[in-house]
Amino acid sequence: MPWPMPRKSEAMHRLTGTRAKAKAEPEFQVPASRPRAPKDLSPAALVVFRHLCALSSEAPGTAAGDRRLIRLYAIKHERHAKARAQD
Repeated sequence: MPWPMPRKSEAMHRLTGTRAKAKAEPEFQVPASRPRAPKDLSPAALVVFRHLCALSSEAPGTAAGDRRLIRLYAIKHERHAKARAQD
């Protein structure tokens, strides 16, 4: 199977008198933002939630869709802390 031809630059298209048929790459549609804090979190879980939001805001591509995962982690972290305190 032959490999596809490499993409020509705009200067090369002007030089040869051709037009580019390649499609532009789509931009990322979900804007990165800080997720809203869920209202059902306890104060201890809310601290963990805010801490994780602060850590994830440093990474590119963090979206509001990460809210559910961070919420679940905060709840599990709080439950784990309570279980360790009982031991």
